[in-house]
Amino acid sequence: MPRPFLSMLLLAALAAALAYFWDPGSALDFNAPEKQNALAKTYVINTRTLTYNEQGSLAEILEAAEVQHFPNQKRSLMVTPRYYSHNGNNRTWSVTSDRGRFLDKLELLFLEGNVILSDDLNNGHLYTEAMQINLRKKIATSRVPIKLVQGLNTMTAKGMVADLNKEQVRLMPDVESIYVPATP
Repeated sequence: MPRPFLSMLLLAALAAALAYFWDPGSALDFNAPEKQNALAKTYVINTRTLTYNEQGSLAEILEAAEVQHFPNQKRSLMVTPRYYSHNGNNRTWSVTSDRGRFLDKLELLFLEGNVILSDDLNNGHLYTEAMQINLRKKIATSRVPIKLVQGLNTMTAKGMVADLNKEQVRLMPDVESIYVPATP
């Protein structure tokens, strides 16, 4: 057989094998709808967002070491997020964690891993492993065990609700407290 005919036959066999085994929904097809939803469209490193109220005063700050935004899912994933809530009377609450997830439309911030909520004026710290913050209402909730420490005093509970505007933390259920009186 002539050499060009053999080459053409081999090329046709290769094309037929490729067409037979090629799956359009495979990982190589980035235009498949399930692949579009799984890929982040925006990556941001060391980001900081400032939000101001109607009077022009600083209302909140949201920072993260890394953010991946998924517009099709209307959510963002964050590494080491930090949230600061200012309520207008020079009172600040701050929250840090290992990782977070922000749902754009609902304005919900989910924090996981070494979550610490701090009342910057009273120097109180609340420790937990997971917390949800409604940024519209400025309400933080945790349904996992928490530990609240202020000075030598410690309180534990199986959950909590914190109103960051009213500066109130409600612990519930199974609250236990260790109070150490101040020495004169």
